[in-house]
Amino acid sequence: MPELGRIEEVDIRELWTNEAADFTPWLAYQGGLELLGDALGLTFASAEHEVPAGANRADVVCMEESDQDRLIKVVIENQLKKFDHRHLGQALTYANTLQAGICIWIAKEFKREHRAFVEEHNATPARKVDCYCVRVSAYRVDDSNPVPEFKVVVRPDSQTPADLRTVPSQVAANPGLHAPFENGVSVIEEFMARLQSDLNRSGYSAGWGMKLNDGTRHLLVDIGHHIARIAVARGPKRTRVRLHMYGKGHKALYYRLARYKDSIETDVGETLDWRPPNAVRSSIDLGRNADHADRSMWDEEIAWCLSKVDLFLEVFQWRLNALDRGESIAPAEEPPANEVRAA
Repeated sequence: MPELGRIEEVDIRELWTNEAADFTPWLAYQGGLELLGDALGLTFASAEHEVPAGANRADVVCMEESDQDRLIKVVIENQLKKFDHRHLGQALTYANTLQAGICIWIAKEFKREHRAFVEEHNATPARKVDCYCVRVSAYRVDDSNPVPEFKVVVRPDSQTPADLRTVPSQVAANPGLHAPFENGVSVIEEFMARLQSDLNRSGYSAGWGMKLNDGTRHLLVDIGHHIARIAVARGPKRTRVRLHMYGKGHKALYYRLARYKDSIETDVGETLDWRPPNAVRSSIDLGRNADHADRSMWDEEIAWCLSKVDLFLEVFQWRLNALDRGESIAPAEEPPANEVRAA
């Protein structure tokens, strides 16, 4: 008789320590959507995460493409613990704001009243959104690697409602129009999601900043200052690490730092791009050219970004703190040892 293994459930926190930094990027870009689609019998494509939905952001937005003549926008809200009313309301609000026809809730566990609410919603003939509740779990056999699993807890009935929201026919007939309709999915988003995970694993607190019209995305790193943060910005052709100054007092702070331009650039070891203040922000940048579509260079580029974030923290944090205390940051001075991040 062959030797048999033993299956056991694994705490999903072993796979994804942080929901926003680990699980959501995995779901959007690293194989999660394919696994989810297999469980639901749907075909997902063109994923984007942290999509603006009014004043908030949807975890993942993608397209359901089982029927090329009937594309459907999908909103996914995930939570690596028991589902609660707040996330339930958020998911429905995001679906309405983004004009989605499918809304998927992913959680570790669902309460009976939540399942009942979703079932009642799906029983409405005139509904515009089909709703799913999906349980996420993970298993291993003996000492094998953990295997994630999606299990559908609630699904709509097989009859599609006549009022279900779909992508307009003129968009569905022209693939070239899909990207603008679905909020501009891009390889840049995927790269930045990986970088965010690496920054957070390195001990930083990195969150998403603005998305510009040219496709540039920003990650903002909290350094404990009321005006300044370190930002990583990536566009189609260039990556930048910058000291980002925003809010009341940013102009004065910029010009106080600019008085010590030579000593700052000596410490950085490179010439910086000093961007004078506009009405709301100013920055001091260090950049490099990069082909956003060349995945073979991502490891090198992420290593560059991490090293420059470390460098900017070392060069600027003690200066910012000294200026806040009203002290000089003349070139001859050395940064206090407790204000430089340990290597």
